[in-house]
Amino acid sequence: MSKVKVVADEFGSVVSISPNNPEYGYIRVEQDCPVFNSKGWFDFKKRCAIIPGKTEELKRAVHAGFFKAGNELPGKIVVKEQLEPLMESNHDFGLKRAGANGPILLFEDQMIYRRAFYTENLTETDVLIQHTNIDEIKSAMDNFNVLKYTKDIKSKKIKNENQTNIDQEVEIHAAKVESESSEEVDDMEITVTADSDETSGVAFDF
Repeated sequence: MSKVKVVADEFGSVVSISPNNPEYGYIRVEQDCPVFNSKGWFDFKKRCAIIPGKTEELKRAVHAGFFKAGNELPGKIVVKEQLEPLMESNHDFGLKRAGANGPILLFEDQMIYRRAFYTENLTETDVLIQHTNIDEIKSAMDNFNVLKYTKDIKSKKIKNENQTNIDQEVEIHAAKVESESSEEVDDMEITVTADSDETSGVAFDF
């Protein structure tokens, strides 16, 4: 498994600021992870996530040289899946799909939510939930033109992975930080995507 690397945006900026609340921002990170499909075929798939925090602190870290484009970080990117919504105010946030615009993946009759995040704990492991609506996924995939679908996935993979609702992810973290602060003071290969984690479109075999 490769090291986690800090990624700059198209303008060369490492710190992205939330448009809804400039007090908070995030750093993009990515990592190439080894993947074996059900037939034993090996490949590397890119995982991406964000490191949210207060804008002022993130900029301090950049100026200190800790967060620089291309810098390697000691941790790993972990994926966690769950059946409970990630946000009470938006139950569509973080839904796990078969492709960017594909069907929602279900476990029995419950929707699966997916989130990727960076951690320095190297013993942290993924928590993945096997979807059970296999017939629905196969039917949806059959409706695609295979050649067009394959070409589209390859050419737009990075773009699709990067178009996530990062601002809501930052708000989750911000709410958690504020709460803690207050207490202290007082069988086919599909491309899995979710808008909860930065560029989480990592291909797995299910």
